[in-house]
Amino acid sequence: MNHYPHHIGDFDRATRHLTRLERSVYRDMMDIYYDTEQPLTLDVDSLCRRIIARTNEERTAVEQVLNEFFTKTERGWMHFRCEEVIEDYRTNTSQKSAAGRASAAKREIKRQQMLNASSTGVATDVEQTLNGTPTNHKPITNNHIKTSSSEQSPDEQVGTEPAGGRSDRKPKHTPEDEACAQWLFDRIRKSNPDHKPPNIGSWAGEVRLMRERDNRTHREVCELFGWAQEDTFWRANILSPAKLREKWDQLTIKRGTPQKGQKHDNFTSQDYRAGVGADGSF
Repeated sequence: MNHYPHHIGDFDRATRHLTRLERSVYRDMMDIYYDTEQPLTLDVDSLCRRIIARTNEERTAVEQVLNEFFTKTERGWMHFRCEEVIEDYRTNTSQKSAAGRASAAKREIKRQQMLNASSTGVATDVEQTLNGTPTNHKPITNNHIKTSSSEQSPDEQVGTEPAGGRSDRKPKHTPEDEACAQWLFDRIRKSNPDHKPPNIGSWAGEVRLMRERDNRTHREVCELFGWAQEDTFWRANILSPAKLREKWDQLTIKRGTPQKGQKHDNFTSQDYRAGVGADGSF
């Protein structure tokens, strides 16, 4: 990454208790994180060399910042805010790259069509009329031609809904998926009673994907979601099954790492079975 967003207010509030040296060390660490797009090395000596921390005071500042703002994993020292920004950057870059390739392909096809028309002496669509005589008249576009439903391609007919705009297709999720989705919403309402009600059917579909594609059980879904709602940071960021699925690995790592000044409820005291299945099970 050549650049990244820096929210001055958020950074100032999060680091106001640090010394000027520690704040400077923190910024240097984030610069390296974004530049390499990967966690910081576990080799503290190597990290100190990278950010030119040579004195004992500077090395102590490095260790204090690592322990407070980063999470130690097998991959290295992870910073979850940095991971989110990098993930968004890669997704945006990939989409732009794909759009660029598609645009280039369309231009090449158009160029080849013009070359073929020129070499064979056949007028292009722009120069033809209905009787085949080349002219300079404007082409007849799709807007001028009415196509009956029987002339539509199979792909066009697949998306056609019955009269009234309703589809006869049954949802793929189960009643248990829907009950689990309802439990997730009820858990949000404990923290924010005025939270806007979601489309429970859509939420149930995301729960089904976690169950079928990711091999998650309803209990695992509810437990991790419940943990996120107890965490001061993730509470405002994990507000749907789709977001839970997207951040599952990060949440799992964070959940297993004790945080300073934070204490979460024991999940064994929570009743994740109530109201989910007819038999009281997920």
